[in-house]
Amino acid sequence: MAGNEEEYEEFVDKVAEKSLWKTGDKPRYGGQILMLSTCDNGRGDDWRIVVIGRNIMSECV
Repeated sequence: MAGNEEEYEEFVDKVAEKSLWKTGDKPRYGGQILMLSTCDNGRGDDWRIVVIGRNIMSECV
């Protein structure tokens, strides 16, 4: 996903920018992220819904 902290922050910011729901909570570099994506809608416009979660247990250590 990201080779360094700067790339990670850029990715997280881009995801937040396109987000439908704003939680105000942002994953930290080094934490685990899970991304689930729907398939293409079959209409040829290639849009998807992506659900992204973070592992809060990995940040407790």
